[in-house]
Amino acid sequence: MISNNLRILIVDDELYITSIVRKIVEKLGCEANSIDDGRTIGKALLAFDPEVIFLDLMMPDIDGVEAINILGEASCKANIILMSGLDQRTVTSVAEVARSHNLNVIAAITKPFQPGQIESLIEPLIASRITSVPATANQQTSLPGPQLQFTPELHADDTTQSGPDWHRIKLAWGMDDEEVVDFSDLLQQSSKERMARGQLNLCFKLLSDNETVNLSGGDQLRIKILVPNSLLIDKSCPNYLEEGIQLAGLEKSNLTFEIDESAITSKSDAILNTLSRLKIKGMRIAICIHTELDQILSNLSRLPVDEIVLDMAGEKFNRASLENQEIEFEISSMVSMANKANLSTVAINIQNPNHLALAKQSRFDRISGKQLDSRQ
Repeated sequence: MISNNLRILIVDDELYITSIVRKIVEKLGCEANSIDDGRTIGKALLAFDPEVIFLDLMMPDIDGVEAINILGEASCKANIILMSGLDQRTVTSVAEVARSHNLNVIAAITKPFQPGQIESLIEPLIASRITSVPATANQQTSLPGPQLQFTPELHADDTTQSGPDWHRIKLAWGMDDEEVVDFSDLLQQSSKERMARGQLNLCFKLLSDNETVNLSGGDQLRIKILVPNSLLIDKSCPNYLEEGIQLAGLEKSNLTFEIDESAITSKSDAILNTLSRLKIKGMRIAICIHTELDQILSNLSRLPVDEIVLDMAGEKFNRASLENQEIEFEISSMVSMANKANLSTVAINIQNPNHLALAKQSRFDRISGKQLDSRQ
């Protein structure tokens, strides 16, 4: 359970609905409170100061619009999720009323709820408690809501060289104040297969809608996207990812699925089965190493991958560690072995001049990170 102290208020006179929502959000680590009389919503707002409000639109003593008027008068800043069995046109109309009061309606869900609906709405808000980053030049910040962050991987020997290079994508959420919440950690930690699918579905949809993915002359950006272990263990994963590529309108050769080192170190037969099937389907796979250099090196000849990615953000690659000749030797050996196996190599999250120097010295093919923002 994630400890996040996200405060959630449930406003509904149907006790079984309140009970369901409360159990779900508390399982996610949230702090929940509930009221069954919408007339007391103002008092609850002052007493509990919720960050999220689940608001039923049909209550016996007060309707949703009246409750929204109360929230508007109180200058409520909470994220509001409308709940109703009404038709979509009515719910949309109520949402517009709420926005006219400067209220932040983030969703409207229909009773009865579908499996995973509550989690899919709350988990992104939890992510904002876990990791948030300021907006940068390669992030889309024009509108609040879901968006993709594109981070280019530059040629290690000449970071000024342009061309249709690979771009790592991350799912993010733009906030009203232009802060951008990074979902990558949440996706990596997704223990539920349906949660991972939901986030990847959104990535594929955003890619299909993004005009910059298709460059002039018919070329496409080369995209790299993370696939968590919770999805890799599912037998339907290869077919699902193939459908995602088709949805995004990408060629298989222009998309790489990245897996975490734990996918290999766990020695899961199910994951190895999935990776083998992905390769048979003609898909590219990269493995990202954070700490397990030795173990990956010893299994390199048996890995069904096309690329080795070294994440230099870990403690293993801090300034003190980089002065260790043994670490330098391990990295150089990895790159050398990868080259002999016709695998490309990438160093990511390069954060300081020492990282950059080591990456160039070790002869990585491509590099990325904030140290390269100015394309040194």
